[in-house]
Amino acid sequence: MTEKKWGREKVINLINKIIPKALSEVSMPEAVPWSEHGDDYDKVKDELLKLLQ
Repeated sequence: MTEKKWGREKVINLINKIIPKALSEVSMPEAVPWSEHGDDYDKVKDELLKLLQ
């Protein structure tokens, strides 16, 4: 719904804040590039919800 209202680019930019790469794009010795903190996901979820209002 957010994508329809604000566009795909806006949604992708928000999601990339917490998940910049897919699991298959990260090698084993590399540190994970995505957030390991649940609060970060909640912040992005809240941002997406605000855009729907």
